[in-house]
Amino acid sequence: MLGSSDHEETIASRILPDVEQRGLDARADSEPLRGVPGKRTTDLDPPEISDLVVAFDQKTLARLDVRQDDVVTELERHRLFRGAAIVAGWPHQRGVLDGEFVDGVLLRSHLEMQRLSEEFQQGARMARLLAPLVATEPRSPERRMRVVDVGCGLGYVTRWLGANGGLGANVELLGCDYNAALVGEATRLSGLERLPCEFVVANAFSLEEPAGIYTSTGVIHHFRGEGLPRFFAEQAEAAPIGFVHSDIKPTWLAPVGSWIFHRARMREPLARVD
Repeated sequence: MLGSSDHEETIASRILPDVEQRGLDARADSEPLRGVPGKRTTDLDPPEISDLVVAFDQKTLARLDVRQDDVVTELERHRLFRGAAIVAGWPHQRGVLDGEFVDGVLLRSHLEMQRLSEEFQQGARMARLLAPLVATEPRSPERRMRVVDVGCGLGYVTRWLGANGGLGANVELLGCDYNAALVGEATRLSGLERLPCEFVVANAFSLEEPAGIYTSTGVIHHFRGEGLPRFFAEQAEAAPIGFVHSDIKPTWLAPVGSWIFHRARMREPLARVD
């Protein structure tokens, strides 16, 4: 485990052949996916609004209805009254949150959160960590290395890698997310610059052509309780050669720094609370 800065922690590893699931059934949960798969919360680890306002079918990834009252109640249960008030003011249809409105909020929030990746130079950091992993595997025109961004959102890091290169020849860049609106915007943004990367609505661990390396940025902290070991069990089952996951380092300073950044730079109410 490598600390990449005072504010950020990166887990980077080359997976050995004997990695096993340690008895975990990565697909045993039949409940709908809310925001990220396997997410669980406790009073000591409250949810984020963005994890509650979207849900997907476990197998098909089809978007499911989310009832406004259920989200408000869950937020209030964790004493997140400001977040509850935000969601209570959102439009709904017979109690079901308006999906188009929710997608608009998430898009604006992700665009604001992209500033964090830009200021922390996430693209350059990921490139430095990926390069030695990619270099360990021989490649040829017939054998390429597939790097898959898990929960890519707007795909900032994948787009940065596509724009700046540095990983060598025959490397495929792919971003995966459950949210079609985010994937659509990532595709649009990459198309504007004609970048050599692709974005799809998919479970990154269930692709027909598996990844050689998995990456993520700001995703790991969304998994709580049993969700985190399930995430790594699914990744191990996919058998990549390695992975690089980067997220906020859980120190006493992290909440203070996060609060200052969100108050100073965010304007979307959800982004200022989550």
